[in-house]
Amino acid sequence: MSQPYTSPPPGRWQPAGGPYSLRTPKTSTTGGRVLTLLGVLALVVATVLLIIGIRSIADVVADPLDGGPGSIVIARGEAGQPLELDAEAGRTYSLVSIDRTSGRTMPSSTEVTAPDGSPTRVVPEDDSTDLDLNGASVTRFASFTAGPAGTYTIDVVSSQTRSWDVAVVDPSAVEGLARDIGVGVVLVVAGVLGGLLGLALTVAGAIWWGVRRSNQKKVAASSASGYGYPPPGYRPQGY
Repeated sequence: MSQPYTSPPPGRWQPAGGPYSLRTPKTSTTGGRVLTLLGVLALVVATVLLIIGIRSIADVVADPLDGGPGSIVIARGEAGQPLELDAEAGRTYSLVSIDRTSGRTMPSSTEVTAPDGSPTRVVPEDDSTDLDLNGASVTRFASFTAGPAGTYTIDVVSSQTRSWDVAVVDPSAVEGLARDIGVGVVLVVAGVLGGLLGLALTVAGAIWWGVRRSNQKKVAASSASGYGYPPPGYRPQGY
């Protein structure tokens, strides 16, 4: 048989609304603050990745085939017409086709003449690198190494009736463009995903933090009035 509830002596804790045990709400804000901080850091890192990725792509999209500043093209001309190149002694050059009207273009023959009129060995690129850039198909099809420094003449015979260009570039230029585009895309995707994650962590941490702050105010108000939440381990008599 239960015992009737009697009020505790003055100055002692008593539960609000009667002799029922209430669980004291959690008031620690450490978890919320840590989660919010992680979210903010993730947003900062994501922003940096996004900026770097966009810049990497923008540098490539700025048409590196036009022969201007920042271009990978050393010399450029129309296929079927002699192309002159002021070559450095012992330097290796790659030949690429630039076709804005169709897909991959390969010449039927390529000849390179040294300054003294002697032929220079041309190495076909069977494992040529293809890249679609600014509406043009770029294909590396051959390379050669200059002997003495001077003006070299490049003759590319095309089996195509349409017009396309031949360009001289550094051997690693096309691969470098492809790598820059790939890295830029990866960084942009990582930045977007990281930003979404950071935003979610920040919002969740802020909510968690706000709830715990609200609990702190409730506990403080209850303690000041002498009513409210029981001390740890409290068990009401007769229940």
